[in-house]
Amino acid sequence: MRAIPAGVGVVHNTDFAFEAVGTFPAATSFAWQFGDGSSATTSTPTATHVYSQVGNFGVVVEARAGSSSGTATNPVTVRSLIGRWHGTVTGHTVVPRQRPIPITSFDLTINNAPRPATPTGIVELSASWADDAGCRRDRLIVQSFTPRPAAEVNISIESLSLQRRRFLDERNRRREVRPRRRHLPERGSNLPFPDDAPVSVGDERPSS
Repeated sequence: MRAIPAGVGVVHNTDFAFEAVGTFPAATSFAWQFGDGSSATTSTPTATHVYSQVGNFGVVVEARAGSSSGTATNPVTVRSLIGRWHGTVTGHTVVPRQRPIPITSFDLTINNAPRPATPTGIVELSASWADDAGCRRDRLIVQSFTPRPAAEVNISIESLSLQRRRFLDERNRRREVRPRRRHLPERGSNLPFPDDAPVSVGDERPSS
């Protein structure tokens, strides 16, 4: 028997796809035990299952054809979302627009992960996000539970805020700049703008 993904998944997220491997005569039935108290019977050598609990499970399939039968087992591990996740990401901040900061790595700490109301539901996780660009998020983060045969998790992190960095310090300073001299011909004379007319320009502010 083989499983997709091979051996490891995430609770509520991974829809394991199991397949009994072999040559089976016509009218063979397949009885599946998923190790968490759930079972299924199929007429094809395939079955799927989403685990709602964390742990190590032994999946057993029995192929039955008349008076003949055979069994196979495959262990799978189901992991929790709760804990600290570290990974890499490709992206950048949206502010400041003229010099965005690359984001290459992140730390995500999930404190709780409630069970979704439906297999394709959306829930709010109590979690915090930090990355190497200085972005932070210390509130609820939204996750979309869409079970599929992969050990992947899709999480939506909105309204990241940038911590106090060098360019944010500059943001709060108003600076004075002088416009370029412009020459306006009038009666053969040059009338430049005066040098004592400063213009205040503030740096852009990131969105919260």
